[in-house]
Amino acid sequence: MTSDCKLFALNRETFNYVVKGAAIQKRNRYEKFLSKIELLDTMDPYERSKIADVIKTKHYKKGDYVIKQGEKGNTFYFIEKGNAIATKK
Repeated sequence: MTSDCKLFALNRETFNYVVKGAAIQKRNRYEKFLSKIELLDTMDPYERSKIADVIKTKHYKKGDYVIKQGEKGNTFYFIEKGNAIATKK
């Protein structure tokens, strides 16, 4: 089945400009956040920027578990916003 449609096009140069700009903003935000973490004080800005390049944001709702006791711990978490409770059974 076919039908009429409207198509919007974005040239490669503009697309790359937008994507790179968003990546730079994200990196700057993460670098600023990481610079405030006392545990990372001994790292130089270059090392923190490398972390900023690979950090991924995850969102959790109240009551969600980030990790449970006994699970394999292969991820390092930083709390950017909000609160978390750590308990041990």
